[in-house]
Amino acid sequence: MIEAKDFRKERIKNQPRLTGGELAIEVAQKVRDTFAGIFGAYRWNNEELNDFYNMIFPKAKTKIQVILFLEAYRPQKKCNTLRYKEVTY
Repeated sequence: MIEAKDFRKERIKNQPRLTGGELAIEVAQKVRDTFAGIFGAYRWNNEELNDFYNMIFPKAKTKIQVILFLEAYRPQKKCNTLRYKEVTY
């Protein structure tokens, strides 16, 4: 499962989510809810989600990994070695 978050905007507002554990709880709840939905499809033999629940609930045990891509604000370092010239064409 893959979750993507873009925290580049509103970095001050999102800071407590990063440091206080709120983001980890939010991602864990989304994973739980997704598995609950796929398990419901499995129990009701939903044909549309057949590929998903066969991958997640195979006959043998499968390790499931959750990956979080987090795009965070990173301040730009000032470059003292390069000098930029304005060029007009």
